Amino acid sequence: MRPENGESLLGYFRRIGDLNGYAQSSDFLTALGYRYGRNLVENVEALEAKLRLANSELCAISPSAAPSTPVLDWRFERHHRDPICPSCMAEGKFRRQSWRSALVAACEHHEILLQDTCPRCTSPLKPNNGGFRTCECGLPLAEFQIENAPDRAIIIASLVANGTPKRTVPLPAAWTTAAPPDLCRFLAFLAADTRRSRTGKSGKYSIPQTVQETLEFMDPVGGMLSNWPNGFDQHVTERFSAGDLTANSIPGRLGRWYQTIMGFRGDGYAEFRRRIMLIGADAFDGGYASQLTNTGIKREWVSATEAAKMIGVRAERLVAAVANGTIDGVQRLSGSGHRHTQVRRTVVQEVVSARERFVTALAAAEFLGVSRKQFNMIGEAGAITPVDTSDRPPLVEGGFDSEALIAMVDRFKDTALDQTGDTLSFSDINLRRTTDRNAILQVIRLIFSGGLLPVSTEGKLGEFQFLKADLEAMLAANGHSSAWTAHDIAKMTGWKHEVVVHWCKVGLLKVTPPSHGERGQQSVLPEDLVHFQSCYIPVADFAKQGGTTGRHMLNHLRKLGIPTVGAKNEGDTSRGHLLRVSDLAQIAPLSSTMKKQVRRELSQLPDVL
Repeated sequence: MRPENGESLLGYFRRIGDLNGYAQSSDFLTALGYRYGRNLVENVEALEAKLRLANSELCAISPSAAPSTPVLDWRFERHHRDPICPSCMAEGKFRRQSWRSALVAACEHHEILLQDTCPRCTSPLKPNNGGFRTCECGLPLAEFQIENAPDRAIIIASLVANGTPKRTVPLPAAWTTAAPPDLCRFLAFLAADTRRSRTGKSGKYSIPQTVQETLEFMDPVGGMLSNWPNGFDQHVTERFSAGDLTANSIPGRLGRWYQTIMGFRGDGYAEFRRRIMLIGADAFDGGYASQLTNTGIKREWVSATEAAKMIGVRAERLVAAVANGTIDGVQRLSGSGHRHTQVRRTVVQEVVSARERFVTALAAAEFLGVSRKQFNMIGEAGAITPVDTSDRPPLVEGGFDSEALIAMVDRFKDTALDQTGDTLSFSDINLRRTTDRNAILQVIRLIFSGGLLPVSTEGKLGEFQFLKADLEAMLAANGHSSAWTAHDIAKMTGWKHEVVVHWCKVGLLKVTPPSHGERGQQSVLPEDLVHFQSCYIPVADFAKQGGTTGRHMLNHLRKLGIPTVGAKNEGDTSRGHLLRVSDLAQIAPLSSTMKKQVRRELSQLPDVL
């Protein structure tokens, strides 16, 4: 009878002995001249001949010091226990190879705990005691207690038995197809490292004998693998923290543990080596990390020189900030006495973010969509002020908190009124529209305190719209003179701004100086504008209403000998010609249309205030 696929060597001998009528498996092996142990395994070829098996049939399922699969590693062969799975026994299945591994505590097929003690006689199940289906006392193995196995034990059992886990769990990519042959040695090394011996040395361990000992021994490793890669990363982080903190290199910090784990070669452990480098890049704060040079992994701890470049400051300034505790970092002396300054990449990013957050006045004005002059007036009104130097993050240049500006604009958007009417934008509230600086400052204060709410908050703050009537009322209540600037007049009449300014300069349009002794620009009172319109008519407007061009009208006036005034010369051309209202009667012959227009122009002149 040939061995089953996955059947253990001892299980095979128990099954053959049972078929040949031996109640105790040891009696069958004695008949063959052996007891189960090292001597039998070393002479398995002779047993193949006695049992008339093909060459290597028993060798293929025999434990070995250089196994082809993890489950046959002789170093972890159980010598004092022979546990079983009650469910497999009840189904008449063979005894599995994984049950013989001292690192396995569960049946990977039924996902229950292995049993190694008889519940009737309380005797341990041993390799040379009992039969194939019964304990030495005669109790059927199928009647042993059934206990669900923890997930960690199931993962370990699946890896050792099959090379891959039965359950879908995240594991190193190389292990999804087949685990390396020395897997058990690697798992035992990780397990031993989590244990502390009485003498304080880690890494020394005894092979577990009972199923309970296996559960306790392998539980930490099961935790690392069931939560891959976080579980292993946490273990490596703890190793870095527990290492020699004065060591300035990764091997020096991790010590013998690093040397041992790096000794596991091959693709099967490449991901573990990479995880160590990744954690080292984050946790290691020493000055020498050559192991990371060719990995493409960015270190979390960077030198002062590199950090200063990332931030955009001089390295000396950063070193000084670390030395005085303003910036979180470490400074250590190397063997040559050189002081190494290291700063976490996250700290560097925090500084970079803070420098981006705290902006200059110019950047703040651009964000709000207002001019630098208007931004200064906002500051003068006390609506937006720079953060005090002592309250700013370290290595920050700008004084204005952009997050506070964003929050302020968002508050404006939440308070917008649902009203209609003529509007003015926030950017229009400046000294180009009025001459009363105090009134402007007070209106700005009202806006920022919620006393004057916008009706539209599309775009930037400078584009927010306010009801013109409300704004005028606020300006009037705070000393507004209702005077107009050249810009206002141009916008109301359609005249060119520079032409209006020229008429003011040559004295045709009377201007009023700033009031209250404040800084500002000259303005035009409504009554002065009305007087100007009662005396002069722009030739361009007069010609347009008469259905002709300004050039044609000027030629006609020259032929009639009627002069114009107020023209602004620009190179070979001129603009801004004015016709005196008193000269209108001399224009002849006028078309009936033009006569009607003249009468309309005269009738529409407003009364002087």
